[in-house]
Amino acid sequence: MAISRKSPNVVNDTTPQLGGDLDVNGNSIVSASNGDIAITPNGTGDVVLDGLKYPQDDGTAGYVLKTNGSAQLSWVAQTTDTDTTYSTATTSTEGLVKIEDGTAQSTAANAVTTTASRTYGVQLNGTGQAVVNVPWTDTDTNTDTKWDGGTTGLTAATGRTSLGLVIGTDVQAYDATIVVDADIGTSVQGYDADTTKNDVANTFTTTQTLKGITETEATSSASTYTIDLALGTLFEVTHASLCTVTMPTAAAGKAFTVIATVPAAWSGTILWSGGAAPTTGSAKTIYSFVSNGSSWYGMQAGTGFA
Repeated sequence: MAISRKSPNVVNDTTPQLGGDLDVNGNSIVSASNGDIAITPNGTGDVVLDGLKYPQDDGTAGYVLKTNGSAQLSWVAQTTDTDTTYSTATTSTEGLVKIEDGTAQSTAANAVTTTASRTYGVQLNGTGQAVVNVPWTDTDTNTDTKWDGGTTGLTAATGRTSLGLVIGTDVQAYDATIVVDADIGTSVQGYDADTTKNDVANTFTTTQTLKGITETEATSSASTYTIDLALGTLFEVTHASLCTVTMPTAAAGKAFTVIATVPAAWSGTILWSGGAAPTTGSAKTIYSFVSNGSSWYGMQAGTGFA
């Protein structure tokens, strides 16, 4: 009877086969003397490492591995982007922006925004972010806020133009001489078509209720005096003796009053009440005058005022 003896050493078995999975138990598969580790499947079998099937040939020089997404790797030619023509990105159109390393520009005035072909380098900051350093020195001393769409500083004229406001139609410009209406207020004078001004002639188209009128009085102690209606409507002559009063040019609707503390003589065309100039008393005398545009009508309103 013949007895077959099996060597327990794999080195003595020229055709060893595993009866199950090989567990390296935390060790490695290594070679000695710089030898290769060859893994060659039989026939059409594949080399599968961690579920990825590798191609069976070595491919073409310069090829790279590519996965099909289903665990199969294959050799493919490596593509190189040789297109150097790029569509430029604008504020309203998508495109490409070429980023290159560069150096910081020197500080320039704000006019650099309109300088053609100015280049600013892209640099990495301390956190590894790519940034563009655009130096800027604001030389615009106009710190006014800009109007909506405006190109100039904040002024009343540009503001009205920008907002489409017309003085006298949409707004009433401030005027210190405007008489404030009770229905508007005392702090702000808004635009009001019926607002009157006290430094110009006003024409009233409806009945007016006047709470009181204060007349401006002009006084003269000279021996001659010419009535000037631009100074007011009340005049007083106080010369020590006779004073000659010259009448102004007749104007329709005009009226004024003269207080004479001394006898007065009159120069000018006057149509007196009663047909003749009244006799002047020794005390104050009051005269009233009104014009129809061609003549002055005069009357002695009272005399003997002490």
